[in-house]
Amino acid sequence: EAEFTLEVRHFAELLDWPNVRKRCEAHLEALLQQSKDVDGASLLAVVSHAEESSLMPPHLKAAALAAAVRQWSRVAEAAESCPSDLSSTRQAELGALNRV
Repeated sequence: EAEFTLEVRHFAELLDWPNVRKRCEAHLEALLQQSKDVDGASLLAVVSHAEESSLMPPHLKAAALAAAVRQWSRVAEAAESCPSDLSSTRQAELGALNRV
């Protein structure tokens, strides 16, 4: 579900469809609020997308990072099993935040 929403948001950003982009962002925000129900690969995809997108609102980027920190063990497992766009430095930072 998250991957599909991210893909739609990506194209909405490219094609300058602000209403579609905002609906996708609202859906992602609702998804992140229930991060315990989201699998690690999806959380990793959302965090990676948030890191890359210049138009993603700061509060949504913060929500993505907070969800990744809360569910770090699943995100780290997903990062190990599949290559991601999340840098090793960023992974180390999120891991440190999880331990705090």
